[in-house]
Amino acid sequence: MDQISRKIQVDPKPRRSSPRGPIGGTQVPIGEPRIIEGVTGAVLAGGRSRRFGSNKALTLWHGKPLAAAVLEVFKDLFRESFVVVKKKEAFNLTVPLIEDMDPDPHPLGGIVTALTRASMENVFVCACDMPFVSAALVRFLCDQRGNGAAAVIPLWAGVPQPLCGVYASSCVAPFRERILHGELSVVGALASVNTHFVHENELRRWGETGMSFQDIDTPADFERLSKSPS
Repeated sequence: MDQISRKIQVDPKPRRSSPRGPIGGTQVPIGEPRIIEGVTGAVLAGGRSRRFGSNKALTLWHGKPLAAAVLEVFKDLFRESFVVVKKKEAFNLTVPLIEDMDPDPHPLGGIVTALTRASMENVFVCACDMPFVSAALVRFLCDQRGNGAAAVIPLWAGVPQPLCGVYASSCVAPFRERILHGELSVVGALASVNTHFVHENELRRWGETGMSFQDIDTPADFERLSKSPS
């Protein structure tokens, strides 16, 4: 996720969210998970994993391949979810797999593929190397859809987290245009659509600690984070 590590200029006044209670609150009775309508869950697992040294999507995380562990978070949230990969034959996983339409390993192509193949109008995208993403955060971000926003993206420490956010199908055309011109930055692509950035202070007010955005880039990251409480 090196390409998204820079800060960008955003409106310092966050949009007011609807009063649904804090993340991790009691909105949904125990045993009765609320399905998020109109959204497909997509895990992106098409990167080269160059810094990791091997296909990190298949690395076991507490007994499950990393990509499957992230997908597990989606099981009670969405009616449809899948993993976007480059080649299905490289993934011996018993989870729904979708082959990336773009042969080059960049997440912007994976987002376009997810939006194109999803049966829902919106897609919640999460990188396969973010195993701490919380169901409560996913629900909260999905609840921020509306008011003409084509993407809902969290900001943490002033840095956008585009591989943990919601995208509408209206993003497909402008994102494809950028890919055709070799402009592959996901953060850059967000400037081509109406993006609602959810600021850190709002996320903290709703209970997020920043763990959801911890990603695994290297074996050292894996070793460190595998010892962290889930």
